[in-house]
Amino acid sequence: MSFNIIMKQKIRQEVERVLHVPGNFTKDILEMALVIDCSLSTEEAGESIRELLGTLKKQSEVFRNVRLNAVKWLDDGHIENQVTSAAVMQLGRYFEDYKQNICVKSMDKLTGYLKKFQARSKLIIVVSDGNYRIEDEKTVQENLSPFLRRKMIYWNIKDDTFVRGLPGGKV
Repeated sequence: MSFNIIMKQKIRQEVERVLHVPGNFTKDILEMALVIDCSLSTEEAGESIRELLGTLKKQSEVFRNVRLNAVKWLDDGHIENQVTSAAVMQLGRYFEDYKQNICVKSMDKLTGYLKKFQARSKLIIVVSDGNYRIEDEKTVQENLSPFLRRKMIYWNIKDDTFVRGLPGGKV
């Protein structure tokens, strides 16, 4: 997967919108979370993440020294976090032990996890194929409010859409 100019511009715009929310980013070392939906194949995940991180590094000096929390969204009961560097992910070493797990996952569980464990992150990018379910919209809304909604970018790699919060105004 190679981003065209329009895709790169969309990424830059969404990231800038998130980082310039009042009170969000204060020019220290950026802490960000990258959520990888394990429904994606190793090739899809690796290639798209490499392209995304390359685009971000070219965008700003801030992304050259970033604290990156890589979150694997395996299934409803299993979400794993690993602190890694962008370089390790770009080289593909992070994906050596990656296992694809195709299933419909609960956005309720993911947003709950992100609210509890990734709230410090100034930028959260969820990379997914769009195959998820929302069991309780009220719970998801509570999890996204007040801060997560403004920090999270959802990227559906199947149709190349970048949306702040969740796509389609689902929540």
